[in-house]
Amino acid sequence: MKPHLTLARGLIAALALLALAAIAAPVPAAAHAERPATSVSVTAGPYPLVVALYADPPRAGADLPIVVSPGPGSRVGPRTARVVARPGLGVSATPTRATLAPDPDGPGSLAGAVRLTVTGPWLLEIAVDGPLGEAAAVVPVTAAAPGALPAWVGWLIGVGLPLGGLIWFVIWQQGYLRRLEAVTQP
Repeated sequence: MKPHLTLARGLIAALALLALAAIAAPVPAAAHAERPATSVSVTAGPYPLVVALYADPPRAGADLPIVVSPGPGSRVGPRTARVVARPGLGVSATPTRATLAPDPDGPGSLAGAVRLTVTGPWLLEIAVDGPLGEAAAVVPVTAAAPGALPAWVGWLIGVGLPLGGLIWFVIWQQGYLRRLEAVTQP
């Protein structure tokens, strides 16, 4: 077998394996991204809190990852937290709810996600409960319109088409080399 054919077949196999790995890769199970897009300091009764939002602006129809942490200098933090997203003035929607769970990345922090169903102003009512009793705080946010393309279409255009073109080019070159060898053979 010719060495360039072996190289071409190896390249095709590697690209196919890479494409398969990209498609079959599990979605990360992390509650939030590495760094928050926005952090807001609020006071809920006796609890100073830092509310980290992981989308700025949040998109309507998508989950808004949120982390509630004890504020700086806080001696005690809340044990549980609930978030109720209430539509603001002029927004025709129903409130949505989320319960936050302990965040594995931050001791004493609570993480979760709430869905803002339509565009416009929303009020995130954060109700906390801890050793100092129950309290609530409000964080205003504005939900932006959803993206023009679904994420899977963007990935298909950005990764699938170039990768498909590269695989087609390698296969075409392999056929060209075979035809060229057939012509030069005595």
